[in-house]
Amino acid sequence: MQDLDGQLSGHFTGTFIPDPAPVPEPDPVPEPDPDPEPEPGPVLEPGSTHRDIQVRVDAAGRSSADGVIHLPHGPLVMDDTLLGHPGVHLLGRGSHNTNGRPGTSFHPAPGFDGPLIGTTDFWHHASMRDFRVMGGRSHGFVIDQMGENAYLDGLGAYACAGDGALIKGRGTPVTIGRLSLHGNGLAGLHLDGQHLTMAQVQYVAGDNNVEALITISGGSKGGNIQILAWKSERWGGTENHPNVTPGHPDVILLKDVNGQMITLGQGRVFVGGGVPNSPGSIIHQVGPGGPALFEARVTYFSASGPGGYAHGYRDERNDISVPVEDMVRRRVTNIETLRV
Repeated sequence: MQDLDGQLSGHFTGTFIPDPAPVPEPDPVPEPDPDPEPEPGPVLEPGSTHRDIQVRVDAAGRSSADGVIHLPHGPLVMDDTLLGHPGVHLLGRGSHNTNGRPGTSFHPAPGFDGPLIGTTDFWHHASMRDFRVMGGRSHGFVIDQMGENAYLDGLGAYACAGDGALIKGRGTPVTIGRLSLHGNGLAGLHLDGQHLTMAQVQYVAGDNNVEALITISGGSKGGNIQILAWKSERWGGTENHPNVTPGHPDVILLKDVNGQMITLGQGRVFVGGGVPNSPGSIIHQVGPGGPALFEARVTYFSASGPGGYAHGYRDERNDISVPVEDMVRRRVTNIETLRV
């Protein structure tokens, strides 16, 4: 029966069987990537390679994923420089082996002669913490254009051929916590070209670096550098350290500094027994640049008799020299005229 609109009326009591739906073609199976790039993960595995770590750092630097990279315990062998990026935080498991538990350490692979750790330009809003570099054939750390909440803390550099930690460029502000720097071929810490900048270092400790514990070089009168506390030791030729060549001919080397304001805070200088006296200085200014405006307080201990360093303070350009004994436990400054 049809109603007025031509539609069927009444009740349908049979079974409705719809037409079968078309079967979709299966998606093609992608070929496996022979060299996959992992996404950032919470913790890297012990024995990770340079590539294992770098791809995670790169991925964290270009995505909204967690920017914290947790490094594993134990040695990590690098065949290229590991580059940190802005916004990425590298966290190790300790800068030394303690209580039978290995920290995190970076070592060069055979044939790799570059820095072990570096950064891209304008390394901002990032950090590196709690690991060490060992035996690099160049510098240990090279940090470029550091600033804007970037931070280094709890890092060590041992027996690298260049500087243990080279901080360069015009980063503002440079903020560094605690560094332990030993037996490096140049300076333990080198602040290079810190013009128009502020740099603050909380604590630097180091023994037997070949050039100096701390070198500050280049820059202009706009610089303001503060090193709050530092500790230097010279060892070698003693029963406990028979194979160590004494380093630190100068403790603090100011090279072509050209008038920055430099505060060297509290310093402790120790010279071990049997170590020959150094012809250098606790604080030594060299080069044609104008003298730094600096002040420092020094505590001095020598197990090798009087002396240990030829000068307490030496400014070669202006032919100023202050004996060690006139620096010890006193405030030394050349802000106006040198006085102790």
